[in-house]
Amino acid sequence: MTEARNLRLDGLKLFLIVLVVVGHCIEPTRYINSVSGWLYSVIYSFHMPLFVFLSGYFAKISSFAEWKKKGFKFLETFLVIMIPQFLFYRSWHVFVNPENSGWYLLSLTWWYGILLLLRNVEQKMTVRGGNFSNHSFNVDVYDAFRGVR
Repeated sequence: MTEARNLRLDGLKLFLIVLVVVGHCIEPTRYINSVSGWLYSVIYSFHMPLFVFLSGYFAKISSFAEWKKKGFKFLETFLVIMIPQFLFYRSWHVFVNPENSGWYLLSLTWWYGILLLLRNVEQKMTVRGGNFSNHSFNVDVYDAFRGVR
């Protein structure tokens, strides 16, 4: 049975996409109009961090094979977006320019890889004693890298 979609999160993603469009539209006027400059600053102060958060929230990466599959899908989309720009500008610079239109796909691939690494690092903290008033509690940290249990 499939899970029902969360319409609030879908609405939030739609709102963020609209903010991306608005931000790009007002970008040329941000230095000549104080209102558009203020609005641009407000939009860019939260919309991309929230996109990154939502991307992590919806990430379903639990194995290297899944990461590789998604990474190739992102790479394919990146190339579909960037090859026309390369042909237009006739420069390899479009592939590494952080202001290009595909930067988010490359970043998402790296973030998913980092997420996979973090999920595979097993660090468990167990708090025993419970005497928080004088901070005399014991903390056991399991180190997955060294195999200490």
